[in-house]
Amino acid sequence: MTDTKSFSQMNNYNHAFFGLWEELLKELKVTYGKNEALQLATRIMEKSLSKSYNATGFEKGSGIEFARVLKIRDNAVGIDVLFPEINQNKIVYQFITDPFPNLKEHYTTEEIYSTFIPFKIRHILGENWTYSISKDIWKNDEITEVIICKNPK
Repeated sequence: MTDTKSFSQMNNYNHAFFGLWEELLKELKVTYGKNEALQLATRIMEKSLSKSYNATGFEKGSGIEFARVLKIRDNAVGIDVLFPEINQNKIVYQFITDPFPNLKEHYTTEEIYSTFIPFKIRHILGENWTYSISKDIWKNDEITEVIICKNPK
């Protein structure tokens, strides 16, 4: 990622909001260990995210609604996201901005994303979806890409 691109992406990034989360995750890890820190962060994320998502009046189970709600909420805190593919069985969710750049030395992308991606999927899409991370900014990819797929019935 070029310096210019990184700088322009960070202009609207909510440093106070994400800085608080980063420091919270670091302190929880020191105090309780990594696993408990991630579990606590997950519970807190679920409570806070559900309020903001519910306020959008989304239609549960819709990929279009998933993209609409997440684009609104992610953009509101300065995270640029794209949804280059949305269909009834697959959603590609791309993070152009790294939400937690200062946690790279403390956690893996998979660990951090496990605190909020499963909830986003379950809350907006429902239970029959899984995800994988196919690209990772922390591993020198241009973006972090989350592939969300509907499980066959």
